[in-house]
Amino acid sequence: YNPNNPKIRNQGKPYVDKVTVRFMTDTFAIVQGLKAGEIHIANSYLTVENLGELNAAENLTVTVAEGAGVRSIILNPESEAFSDERVRKGMAYLIDREMLSENSDGTIYPCYSLISETAIGYSKKFEQWYRDNYTKENPVEEAQKLFAEAGWTDTDGDGYLDKDGKKFEFTLTEFSHESNLLNLLQIQFMEAGIQMNIAPVTNTGELNDVLRSKKYDAALPSNSFAEVSSILSGQIERAEIAGIFSEAELAEVKELFKKGQTCMDPEEAENFFNQVQTRFIETTRWIPVSTNCVITVYNNEIVDGVYYRQDAEKIWLNDVK
Repeated sequence: YNPNNPKIRNQGKPYVDKVTVRFMTDTFAIVQGLKAGEIHIANSYLTVENLGELNAAENLTVTVAEGAGVRSIILNPESEAFSDERVRKGMAYLIDREMLSENSDGTIYPCYSLISETAIGYSKKFEQWYRDNYTKENPVEEAQKLFAEAGWTDTDGDGYLDKDGKKFEFTLTEFSHESNLLNLLQIQFMEAGIQMNIAPVTNTGELNDVLRSKKYDAALPSNSFAEVSSILSGQIERAEIAGIFSEAELAEVKELFKKGQTCMDPEEAENFFNQVQTRFIETTRWIPVSTNCVITVYNNEIVDGVYYRQDAEKIWLNDVK
């Protein structure tokens, strides 16, 4: 037994003889279980909103790390709000990722790619391409120019854009339930005169059902993989569900992805994977927003604690005694 992980001291068999896994989705119950010592380790269904209470518990150690999962906004071109490509491009301009980070105590990590910076296969080249083409020094002003071209202006001075007597508002379907991120996104869109409503769902399956139905304005999915091939495979599957690409476009994307998977030269493979990402972004229907925050909490009775591996979103228990 050799885990081949230099970040852990015990390279052999784990010290503990038994690990009991409890499948819990109730955040309140998880937090109370940790505080009471009934749960020794947890790193699922904990949010930034829980940090104050967890950090105040003397029996707990709390760690916060950038995960590999990327949250992206998908815009539905069949929705009246986003039928115009100029509007969709303006929406991409409005995402101020640095503001999200600054107003979340650094727990919302900026992301300019379908691949997070902690994931295997992340490309600095692609991030720079995205920054050059889809971020602006004056995002609200640049976005409002595009909105005005598409007929959306504030004709009555109420602070909201309108067109043909209808206010610019849309509903975001999401299941992250991270109120801080959602509130900050609402603020960013409001600054441009757009009202964002929120429609929560409980799991990925429900979100995919919404995407498949085409009866939505926008959605906020996330991936949970940590390697470029796995990430893009999942994103292509979701894009197919949501109808992001035409049949011809989808076939081209899949072919580029296949070339990246089978290419032996790392730089050439990066180029193919970057072309896949470019196809996503150029539809103006897919906007990368942020990387998820992973909170791991463990009881101080656990000697040496828990090692969280960012590039795989896994915890290692070898040093737990």
